[in-house]
Parts: sequence; structure tokens; C-alpha cells
Amino acid sequence: MSCSSSKDVEETLRSYLDEVVAALRGALADRLSAIILHGSLATGSFRMPKSDVDLLVLVEDLTVDEAGLLHAVFERLHRRRPYVGGLEVSVIRADDARSPRHPLPYLVHFSETTTAPQSWSGGRPPTDEDLIAHLTVAKYRGVGLHGPPPSEAIGDLSWADYLASVWGDIAWILEGENILASPYYGILNLCRWAMMAEAADHIVPGKEEAGEWALTHLPGGHGAVVAQALAAYRASDWPRTQRERQLSGGPWHREPLIAFRDYMQSTHVA
Repeated sequence: MSCSSSKDVEETLRSYLDEVVAALRGALADRLSAIILHGSLATGSFRMPKSDVDLLVLVEDLTVDEAGLLHAVFERLHRRRPYVGGLEVSVIRADDARSPRHPLPYLVHFSETTTAPQSWSGGRPPTDEDLIAHLTVAKYRGVGLHGPPPSEAIGDLSWADYLASVWGDIAWILEGENILASPYYGILNLCRWAMMAEAADHIVPGKEEAGEWALTHLPGGHGAVVAQALAAYRASDWPRTQRERQLSGGPWHREPLIAFRDYMQSTHVA
């Protein structure tokens, strides 16, 4: 689908989020502690043709069977989304959010690439290396859709744990020629890592903010590929497939992408 104006986009997304919140309230009742919107929609850089809707759901607890039923709720909500990207949700215990540790256990994780509920080993939920990063963004830049505000629902977080959590994605982008798999995503995430590394204070920038920062802080030789990544992220064209979305903004040329990867590897990786 396509929306004709920013007002249409806002109303469409608000209606969808209302549907998501209502579905979770119905499924979880008094076990639902908080729903926190984070990511690009919370930070004001959501792009209908590119962005995901990212949610953190805090609950009192779930059994493994209840987690499976909740996964099915997310599958239904994902099919009803009015945008191209995915619905990405992590469900964790409210107690774990109040006293977070890395890696953090989760009860349910859903994204457009998950095919089934995650298995629990020995009756214990799995852990996710990425979750501390999601909690950090949610605490400082998230929007509460249900329950207490994010700053109250999420306890004190270790900055070292946050960087360790983010590093998993950065390491993958830097490995081999993975940056070619989704160039605009890889470039803007590397810009975000560099922006955090050079900041005097602890910050949690979005991809678009980091791309704008990179245009004035990185050597001019890399400006063109950063500008291309920003243009791809902001483009209004609607990709027909996930692969088309990954390659948005092309054609991409291998040499400047590899040069950008090598520059980041040599200057912003310890």
C-alpha cells in the first residue's frame, strides 16, 4: 500500500498500533506490564517502504505453551501490517527489564524471518545477545503504549553491555562482503557505531541521524556512499520483495562499499 501524505501515514500507523495494543491486552490481560515502541517509529525517522515497527513487551510471566500462542498473535498482526517492513517484537519478563543483565532471556521473539516459536531448553527460555541494545534504545528513546513509562519500566543498564550487544550486528556487517547484502542498512549501522564511538557522552542515535552526522564527520571520500545510503533509506518507492528492499537505492558498486567497510574496520574497531 501507499499513503499520500504524512498525515495519512500517521493515522495509518496509529490505527495499527491501537490494534496491536488491543490484541496484546486481550491475549495477556493482567499479566501485561508494559508495551514500549522503540526504533525508527519512536525516534521520528520511520519510512513506510523501509522501516520495521519495533516493540518491547513486558509481562509478569508466560509458560512455554502461552508463549507459543502469543507468537501466533504476532503472526496475525504481522500479516495485517500496513507497511512494507516487518513487525519485530521481543517479549520479556518485567522483572528482567527492571534488573537487566546481558545476555537477556526472552519469552517470545517475533520478526518477519521467524518461522515458529522458539524452543525452551529444560523449560528455560532462550537468551538474545541483541536484547540489551533494544532495552537501551527503549529506555532512552522509547514511547510507552501501555503501562509505566520506559524510564521506569526498564532498570539501570550497563553501557559496556549495550556496546557488546550492538557489536554482534556490527561484526557481521564487517565480516567478509556482508555489507553487499543490504548496503544502506550496513552503511548506516556502521555510521551509528562510529557516531557513538566519537561522542563525548553516551548516546543512542538512529540510523538516519547517524548518516547525517557521518556526512560532516567522516572523510569526504566516503560522503557519496553515505549520501546514497541516506537517499535509499528515505526513498518513497515501495519494494515488492524483501530482497528488493535490501538492495534499495541501487545500483550499488562493490568498490566504494568495501572501501567504506575497510575504513570503519581500521578506524572505529578496537
